[in-house]
Amino acid sequence: MGKLVLFDVDKTLIRNSKDISEYVSESIRNIYGIIVKVNISEYEGLTAKEAVHQILAKEGTPEKEIDEKLDRYVEDLPYTYYNVSPSYDKPLFMKGAKELLGILRKKGVTLGIASGEPKRVVEMKLDKVGIRDYFSIGAYGNLNQNPTEIVKEVISIARSERNFIGDEIFMVSSSPMFIRGAKENEISALGVTSGKFGERELNEANADIVVDSLKNSKAVKTLTK
Repeated sequence: MGKLVLFDVDKTLIRNSKDISEYVSESIRNIYGIIVKVNISEYEGLTAKEAVHQILAKEGTPEKEIDEKLDRYVEDLPYTYYNVSPSYDKPLFMKGAKELLGILRKKGVTLGIASGEPKRVVEMKLDKVGIRDYFSIGAYGNLNQNPTEIVKEVISIARSERNFIGDEIFMVSSSPMFIRGAKENEISALGVTSGKFGERELNEANADIVVDSLKNSKAVKTLTK
């Protein structure tokens, strides 16, 4: 038996302490040769690959060209993130996130990441707030642009690499796309209205529970019982 809890990252566990949209614009310029001012908050909840598809489609970039350079683009993102986000600029925890992770860790719950961002970007963010080693597994947006496939991948990793044999699996996210991805993988989904999406959008994505923050007693009881 056992329990596996998967977390999305941005606006679920942490948020940027300043606008770092420039790192996305810089990678687009590096790989696609297109100068565009990006506001990453407009693409919240999407994977990195989905976001750049939408950004470049607006600029009239042919889909074939977007796809041909997509892997190079996500490989470049960690370098531009490192340059734009200095070491002293730490992300901030979302309400209740650090405390909840501490409780789950003490209980021996297997913790994983399911994120649409590139792996190295996520690792740098988690390093900055000191929780990277809380998570033994993860699946990321540098390998897949489909949230359903990202969730599927991390569950597979848990079973094959961590010998997880339980059937109690939760996905925690502020993104309707990842909530929907969880349900398509037939696991429980806890939606958090800590990002730009509200209760309506998360319920429409078929979240089992929707809370206003990870400090909410309903979230804590659901994940720690």
